[in-house]
Amino acid sequence: MKHLITQTYKSYLLNPLEMKIILIENQYYKIYTDPTKNRIYFSVVGSIKDINAIPCFVEDWKKAISEVEINFTVLSDVRAMGMQSKTVAKLQECIQSYLIQKGISEVAEVMAINDIADLQSSHIVERSGMPTTKFASVEEAENYLNKIVVAFAKLDAIKKENDILPN
Repeated sequence: MKHLITQTYKSYLLNPLEMKIILIENQYYKIYTDPTKNRIYFSVVGSIKDINAIPCFVEDWKKAISEVEINFTVLSDVRAMGMQSKTVAKLQECIQSYLIQKGISEVAEVMAINDIADLQSSHIVERSGMPTTKFASVEEAENYLNKIVVAFAKLDAIKKENDILPN
């Protein structure tokens, strides 16, 4: 029962520079969103050996996606991730394919400290086709995604300007 309670926990963290909303925080993973950046933050803690340990994983991702708009970014912090079971890895691959369908623009992944887990993560990304760039730190990943958000804002401004210009 405790697992279900932590999965429905929702709170707001305020920082002068950002507004992260905690959607899910349990013993296996955390999912936050920042609507001001159109970003999802995902972190894995340890190994998930049994798919039954994360019964709400798909619903949690659907909830996160409902909080962002097309061309959203994801900062995936997998530093503490251990090896995942084959079924969990396949589920992660399916989630990544779903994110692509829903309009993800880029993932900045903070690499797993465990080399084998990092290799597993790379294989999942390769199979799903997820647009991912790896980084050594959260700060590097955040800065990279912030540049992408600025680039999309500039493109949107150009599109709007072109829409109001006569042909």
